[in-house]
Amino acid sequence: MSRDNGLQAERTSLAWTRTLLVLLVLAALVLRRIGELSALALLPATLLVGCALACLAGQGGHYRRSCQALAGARQGGNGRAVACLSLALMLTAGLLLSLILWHDET
Repeated sequence: MSRDNGLQAERTSLAWTRTLLVLLVLAALVLRRIGELSALALLPATLLVGCALACLAGQGGHYRRSCQALAGARQGGNGRAVACLSLALMLTAGLLLSLILWHDET
């Protein structure tokens, strides 16, 4: 088996960057429809931007921890960041769905 000399940590960092970009695009799409959905659409958009900022803030730490784990100095990640992001995205999706359904009824 060949060693990747830190490429796994680099791939993880790139994946978090892609996640950050997708969150920002989703927030922009929600804000684009704010006229149709009402000002309440600011809440899910704010959650998406908050998740993106959290990804940005934690990305450097994820990279350092991944490099340390690959060097054998430390155990790998614990999955808290992925679990928190998943929970926040489910909450955001629920808020958006309820806004859309509420808009369709009115």
